[in-house]
Amino acid sequence: MIKEIHLLIEGRVQHVGFRRFVLRSAERLDLCGWVRNTQDGSVEVYASGDQVNVVEFIGCCQKGPLFSNVFDMQFLTVKEQDKLLCDSQSFKVLYD
Repeated sequence: MIKEIHLLIEGRVQHVGFRRFVLRSAERLDLCGWVRNTQDGSVEVYASGDQVNVVEFIGCCQKGPLFSNVFDMQFLTVKEQDKLLCDSQSFKVLYD
């Protein structure tokens, strides 16, 4: 079953390799989607794929890379515009 999520991750998540960590985790789990920094210092993630892999991916996002520290992770409502940024074949880092 396909599952999709939209996350807002807060904490020490910028300038610590968090986006690259999320990208590698998503690629390993064969998910499509995107990750990007937000102006308020958090990281936003949209991911879609097999439900078991998405659940494992959520755990990866909660942990983060070595020098990160996730304080909070909010599950946001998935909107059509989130899906439009996804090419449905890969996971990518978005730069604003």
